[in-house]
Amino acid sequence: MGIYNRYHIAKKVYMNYLVIIIRKGKYVSYGIDTLILKRLKKNVNIEYQLQKLHINYLVLDNLDIIRKYEDIYKC
Repeated sequence: MGIYNRYHIAKKVYMNYLVIIIRKGKYVSYGIDTLILKRLKKNVNIEYQLQKLHINYLVLDNLDIIRKYEDIYKC
């Protein structure tokens, strides 16, 4: 199964999450999630930045969920 298909499967299930897939030690994403990742600073931990911005995210390795962060802070 291709990485693009994995992204779409996870995005259908977790619509309100930024879906990130780990591939060869790098973070990969598609669609609007890619635009969000490109806006983050390169030399700072990406997951830390997402938590500070109160963004729900999901980190996958193949189809296994490695980390899932759901922000409890509601505006």
